[in-house]
Amino acid sequence: MNAARHKLLALAALAGVCACSAPSAGPISALPAASSSHRASERSRGLLSTIVGVGDSLTAGYQAGGFLGATGMKNPLYPGQLVPPGQENGWWADVDEMASGLPEATAIDRMYDPSTSPLPLIKAPGLNNQLVQTLPSDFAPIGLSKSGNTCRADDGFNAAGYVLGGLPAVRMNPASNLIRNVAVPGITAHEANTIAMPQNNTCEPIPGIPGLLATAVDNEASTFWPVLGNFAHLGPKLTMVQAAASLHPTLATVWLGANDVLKYMGSGGRFVGGDNSAAQAKADVLDAVQILKYAGAKTVVLDLPDVLRTRTS
Repeated sequence: MNAARHKLLALAALAGVCACSAPSAGPISALPAASSSHRASERSRGLLSTIVGVGDSLTAGYQAGGFLGATGMKNPLYPGQLVPPGQENGWWADVDEMASGLPEATAIDRMYDPSTSPLPLIKAPGLNNQLVQTLPSDFAPIGLSKSGNTCRADDGFNAAGYVLGGLPAVRMNPASNLIRNVAVPGITAHEANTIAMPQNNTCEPIPGIPGLLATAVDNEASTFWPVLGNFAHLGPKLTMVQAAASLHPTLATVWLGANDVLKYMGSGGRFVGGDNSAAQAKADVLDAVQILKYAGAKTVVLDLPDVLRTRTS
């Protein structure tokens, strides 16, 4: 997706800002509500002062199945070519750049710089797989660059990053307190609210996904710690939505549900770990909105796209 189209989508997202209504039930977040002084401070700084991204690969900046924030990574299938990072080119990054109020060049530089970026920047060679250009003489114009998505014990780069405490192995900014895009590739709407402090090694199989589909989706969901390792201090209450709420955002983007569809469809209807009914899907999205609203945020909820035609970066 080219830069101009990214910016159009980003502007459309901002134009759709709304204060979503919360369900009638009381807040289920264990985090304290935003204080009156906090709300006053946020009002003085404006709606766009603290934007937080909640979602899956669409928000995270996944690119062709790969998760990469580092620049300068050499293409292993085409000498002299580089693999472009996906995180900084995602739609959420474009929105945050435009909302920053900074000059365009400064806003872009800030997104790439580990000391200032709101993204959990992944080191080279990246996580999971990535489609890259191959040599012109090859039969296929593109190939699969495997940056290590097997989660095997002998895969040092990935195995080290998929456990609690292994963040420095895979992140360019492991100690940053500026992370505001908490989207976890592969996560479902249900998991966004319910997965709390997963097993230490998130490469372990996810229950409820049978057959070959497990090989594909387990590796994606294993990015829980590479993204959310900075929020481990929340302890057993840590979920993706709770991590977002802990930042007391002024504006939160919520885009969930694509993986619920993919996993249910890909397993022939046997996947039981997500939203298997319209009512459950609605409840999970409303739970996320409620928690974020309780933390002081207005929310933008994006519609579920045609997952078979949607590019991620």
